[in-house]
Amino acid sequence: MNYTLPGQIEALEAVELGRIIAREAGPRGIRQEPHSHGFDAKTTFKGVIIANNIYARNTAEGALRTGAADLVGFGRLYITNPDLAERFQNDWSVEPMAGHEVYKNSALGGKFYNDYPSYQFKN
Repeated sequence: MNYTLPGQIEALEAVELGRIIAREAGPRGIRQEPHSHGFDAKTTFKGVIIANNIYARNTAEGALRTGAADLVGFGRLYITNPDLAERFQNDWSVEPMAGHEVYKNSALGGKFYNDYPSYQFKN
């Protein structure tokens, strides 16, 4: 849904929807529209906004700090960092997100989808 179209968010507000999950347009072939942001919903919608798409810690904190979102999801980043919350809490390094081959290459047989290691301390 393009949140910049008039009336769409107002219509959702009228049915007393509890939350909207807003997926910000991003790279890798996902259509991007100029001057359109998933966060535009927060200016009209009074319920909970859950933002999700390629967030890093700093961008997620910015979305929360500015009030653009109430919650932020970290789907792909959790795959390569199964202990992501602990890494954030302890300021440990974060592994880059998995590439799309993890999702599309059936020859991998699920490898790399759920077998990334937890943080390893280096001596």
